[in-house]
Amino acid sequence: MDYHVDTEEFIKRFGDLSRKRFLNRFRVPFLLIEMRGRKKSEGFLSFARTATKKQPTEAPIRLGGNVVDSLAVPLEKSGRNDFEEMITVGRDAKNDVIIPHKSVSKFHAVIRREAGDGRMTLGDVGSTNGTELNGELLEEGKAVSLDSGARIIFAGSVQASYFASEEFFDYLKLIQQLQKKG
Repeated sequence: MDYHVDTEEFIKRFGDLSRKRFLNRFRVPFLLIEMRGRKKSEGFLSFARTATKKQPTEAPIRLGGNVVDSLAVPLEKSGRNDFEEMITVGRDAKNDVIIPHKSVSKFHAVIRREAGDGRMTLGDVGSTNGTELNGELLEEGKAVSLDSGARIIFAGSVQASYFASEEFFDYLKLIQQLQKKG
């Protein structure tokens, strides 16, 4: 099943799960891709569907009644490419994480789980417009550790937040609490 959906829909589908059931179902980290200025009708979400305790407020929380400005993406292999050891990110539909934005390269970046210590890393693969992690431009081909709450900017225009699954669960619960108050 493809879970690449807007955050509001993700909450509808999985927001009632207990922490234990959520973490059992989602044993992978998440990217929360911001889509400010885009509307569902522009095709971003339909295209993407087909193909923290540390810093919980650093990720986008937009509560004009709905949380519709972000896409929740579990970081797992999609089966759309042959790169078994990495999660690919880019504009092309063969990537595991598809970002159909004109400034994002077809094959833009990779995310890997390091064999030795299990930490997650991010690397730019020579994209045209680069990748930033917490405000620092990544050097092509150099993998950098990802910490939960990290801010990523693809191609200078597409912002994302990286979450370990535990912190993503906490983030979803925070959104739910804010929606109830709102």
